[in-house]
Amino acid sequence: MTQKDSRKNFVAYMKSHNIPFIEDSDDGFKRYTMRYREDNVPDGDVESCIWFYEDITEVRVYYNAAGAEICRNSKYIDRLLQLLNYINARVFLSCGDTYGLYR
Repeated sequence: MTQKDSRKNFVAYMKSHNIPFIEDSDDGFKRYTMRYREDNVPDGDVESCIWFYEDITEVRVYYNAAGAEICRNSKYIDRLLQLLNYINARVFLSCGDTYGLYR
């Protein structure tokens, strides 16, 4: 599957499930941004972005300032930051998957 096919399938899926997203460019590559309101995350807000590069796709998940404050005040900050880095690099949280995109 080509990058163009992947993007086309992604957009079709998002539209068919009425999942709002913003499409723009970042350094010449297509980026899609989604925002979720969920009860089980800091302040109930998660944002995720998907970049479609030439050979790979990158996914990131962002928390708001409350998530950063929780980390800053934790006595386990080193371990907590390791966990958050792992999640950002490897996992799309199920709380953001309200419509079954990653099932």
